Amino acid sequence: MIKDIVVVGGGSAGWITALVVKKMHPNLNITLIESEDIGILGAGEGTTPQLTSLLKVLDIPLQDIIKNCDGTIKNGIKFTNWNNDGDFFHHTFIPVQDASIGYEARMSPFQLIHPLFIANLLDNKTCKDSDFIGQISEYNKVPFIYKQTNAKSLDDYYVLSEHAIHFNAFKFANRLKEIGLERDIKLIEGTVSNIVLDQNENIKAITLENNIDINCDFVFDCTGFHRLIIGKTYNAKWKSYQDFLPCNAAVPFFVERDEEIPPYTEAIAMKYGWMWKIPLQSRFGCGYVYDSSLISESDAIAEIEEFLGYEPVYPRKDKGGFKFSAGCYEEPWTKNCIAMGLASNFLEPLEATSISATIIALRRLMGNPEWLSDNVENIRKEFNRGVVEMNNSFADFVYMHYLGDRKDTEFWQKFSYEKASDILKQKLLLWQERLPNKFDGDAHWTFESFFTVASGLNLINKNIAENYLNNTDKYRDGVNNYNKFLNVQKERMKNCISHNKFLEELNEL
Repeated sequence: MIKDIVVVGGGSAGWITALVVKKMHPNLNITLIESEDIGILGAGEGTTPQLTSLLKVLDIPLQDIIKNCDGTIKNGIKFTNWNNDGDFFHHTFIPVQDASIGYEARMSPFQLIHPLFIANLLDNKTCKDSDFIGQISEYNKVPFIYKQTNAKSLDDYYVLSEHAIHFNAFKFANRLKEIGLERDIKLIEGTVSNIVLDQNENIKAITLENNIDINCDFVFDCTGFHRLIIGKTYNAKWKSYQDFLPCNAAVPFFVERDEEIPPYTEAIAMKYGWMWKIPLQSRFGCGYVYDSSLISESDAIAEIEEFLGYEPVYPRKDKGGFKFSAGCYEEPWTKNCIAMGLASNFLEPLEATSISATIIALRRLMGNPEWLSDNVENIRKEFNRGVVEMNNSFADFVYMHYLGDRKDTEFWQKFSYEKASDILKQKLLLWQERLPNKFDGDAHWTFESFFTVASGLNLINKNIAENYLNNTDKYRDGVNNYNKFLNVQKERMKNCISHNKFLEELNEL
């Protein structure tokens, strides 16, 4: 049986992996190897609700990350100018369905789409009005209301929606390290010089530059883009998405934050890619993700400064960025090693899929306690198949974001229906004959996600919304009650807490 686990690499992926394994298997010996010389990428600061849920499982309070990692709340993503019209739409997280706090969002079992979506399309061809979380986001509010005044803990708030967090990636990794050390995870500082394999090509030891050997039964490769073990030791096969996800470089930068802190990531369409703008308590963390086959790094920097009207702060030397290639390993679990985080897969920063991928992979692994035994060939195959399917789903959803009306440069002209996967093509065809419904979701994206993003990008035939009025009384009743719902929504918005105030209160808990 496996007893000694080694995690190679720190950062978010390494420490999340170590903490999860320790939580699920407290009797295992867990060692994490981290090198200060290599450091972490530190580019990603946006997450999804999966991380918020994981923090609860790991008994790490939300306010801990808010206080110690420059954290803020994320309601979703605001997409600006993706149709080259100066407009925007939100992709927000799902509201909870709790009648006790006045939210009515129930559908008949025979309804495939919520009547409020249809009412929106009939009214003004957009989902903005019925998107409660998008609405409060524009007022810099978060989906929390008081159960009572003078909140003393998070239990003193009603939570109206799923939510995620933004954080300083370096501070987050360091905070997880502190927690890991408190929970008896052993840390070894050093740089790996050799991977020692046995006669079956399983890893039996890891050698550091000071010639110390660390024996192990199982290894997690969390070495980021270095991909030290899964790529350089095992030479696992790489599945590339580069042909239809051409962004392969990014230049990160910082700008001063506004007085009011937005509770969302903003994704701003640029000439040759897009820009992320993530609010922290101290600043905005930003970056331009672009296609380096069309513009150089200096061109990207010039476009950043033209857009801003000034020179921002660049955290890397010579204003530099980093390169990446969209894709994933087909066998991230090879022999007695599993790659996690950037070592396993990366598409691009859009929709914050990187940390999500790590959490999903860990959940899949921890659901099979048999991974600790010696005979795991079929479990390994099933795990690898699931990880590739996850990345295919992520790639399809990300690709869909580029299929809107924007076609003003060679970059935006690269994206077309013809290059989409067969699964996405089928969805796009169906949405010309019917609206997206609950059967269009998959294991990773809800139909609400498909609906709001596709609607915002004009990828659905909104003129057929009227057909649904002839379907059932429930649809007609929902549409007739549309204005009533909007009035209720406006009242609920008044009770939501401003983001700034919520952060102040969490920092004091």
